[in-house]
Amino acid sequence: KKSNILFMNFNHLDYVRQRYGINYGQTSFDALRDIDRKIGDLLAWCDNKNILGNLTLSLVSGGSPCECKYIININYMFIKSGLLSVTKSGRIDNYIAYAHCEGGSAFVYLKNPNNINDYGKVKVFLDDITKKYSNYIKCVHEVSEYERFNLDEFSFRIEGRVFCIFSGELDKKEFIDNMTVFSYINEKINKSFYGYSNDYENSQGMFINYGYKIRQGIELSECNLVDIAPTIASFMGLDFRSSGRIIRDILEER
Repeated sequence: KKSNILFMNFNHLDYVRQRYGINYGQTSFDALRDIDRKIGDLLAWCDNKNILGNLTLSLVSGGSPCECKYIININYMFIKSGLLSVTKSGRIDNYIAYAHCEGGSAFVYLKNPNNINDYGKVKVFLDDITKKYSNYIKCVHEVSEYERFNLDEFSFRIEGRVFCIFSGELDKKEFIDNMTVFSYINEKINKSFYGYSNDYENSQGMFINYGYKIRQGIELSECNLVDIAPTIASFMGLDFRSSGRIIRDILEER
């Protein structure tokens, strides 16, 4: 089914803030003004074509990234504890558990996730390092907490403090690296990252809707990222199956 739909990704502000830090002054303002101008150009074009009355506009943003100081090399601890082994060339040889890392979160995968002994061993290990390094690691979540989101088959999610990120590299020599030391400052690495829960400052994003099929004056108390795709699909009369829900409160009955 064909639909007249346009997706636009304004990622240059996000790039500037992640690459250089969230307080990168004039460059961030310039990127924001550029986004404002491009959205204005789009609306002016739609108005010129007399299609503004049939236009549904959705604006989605993530929360603000966090500026970080420390890197948690989680696979280093798995190797040190015998839960993960690597070859001389630096590839995974065998494992009970390994971590895939995304900014402020590390997702732990087990080779045999249904093995009760392996699961319990890794759970105890993660609880121990969380207590020992509580200044850097906030908490550990089990996959059962995310059942309704239909996510990948990880077994645990580890969350760092808001000034820490995780690295899954296999050749690290320390558990904690300081990003503020001279060697890191001079490397071309990002300064700010995502991957944290929604309970820290500036973590919430925006979902703004306007125009055709949208009720006016409705303010949502909350929604999840997984709710946005099925909601937008509903504007086009499409059946989009996901773990999210259609946000019906904003829809105008026609």
